[in-house]
Amino acid sequence: MTDHLQESVAALIAEGEPQGCLNLTRFNEFVAEHELDDEEVRSLYEQLDERAIEVTDDCGRVTERTRRPTRSSSSSTRPAAGRC
Repeated sequence: MTDHLQESVAALIAEGEPQGCLNLTRFNEFVAEHELDDEEVRSLYEQLDERAIEVTDDCGRVTERTRRPTRSSSSSTRPAAGRC
């Protein structure tokens, strides 16, 4: 990987880190712009995965899921049925 490509990858990762998501269209544009081969695309996916950045066509939904409490965590504060 060239220095220029490494810098571009770092910038792409920085785009996705705040939301933990990178738009699929943006990802595909990046791949085409830099003419990445299959191995480089796999490496990029691995780098995103290591940083918990999901590649999806709807980053808004990913953000909602990370903000909502899970059902198990909210139900654990309720007393069991029949107990007071």
